[in-house]
Amino acid sequence: MKYKIFMIVLFFLFMAAVPLGFVINNPGEGTAIEEKTDGKEIISRAAALCEDSFSDEAVKAAVIIERTNYLAGEKNANKEDYNSNSELYKRIEKIYNSSGEIIKSDGQPVFIPCAVCSAGYTEKSSEYPYIEAVASPWDRFSDKYDSSINCVGVSLSGIKYLCEKGLDAKEALQWYLPGLEIGEEQSD
Repeated sequence: MKYKIFMIVLFFLFMAAVPLGFVINNPGEGTAIEEKTDGKEIISRAAALCEDSFSDEAVKAAVIIERTNYLAGEKNANKEDYNSNSELYKRIEKIYNSSGEIIKSDGQPVFIPCAVCSAGYTEKSSEYPYIEAVASPWDRFSDKYDSSINCVGVSLSGIKYLCEKGLDAKEALQWYLPGLEIGEEQSD
């Protein structure tokens, strides 16, 4: 009986290794798989920023932030694993596939820090010289508001609020990131 189980396990390991051999020997095919993986990574990272209650525009802002951070080299960000059948994941996937916008400074993607909320304003940081301090008074309406929170970059509660009040993702991001460009990934 142990021999049969061993042979079955060995068979499945062999079957799993065959596609890997094709990827290694066919770089063109590996690129497509890699792009698909990158997309899933970005979608999961955006899902870690979003709440189910986020409007589509607030979700789009999170997708833009995470696509930008990924392209800026932040490949190992903390993320939660999301069920790809969840409604939030499906919404994010649809928005990710319909937009290719990123945030740029001097034509290049730059890391965009964000926090769940701010203490009513965001702060400057020498680590991110392209980030400016801005007011974020609507964070006081969030149940996550804490007057001791420090936030550099983007307040997610602020993005959610601004998008609920009618701003689109790009306009909400521009509030928090004055001086930075938001546009398609390929265009400069």
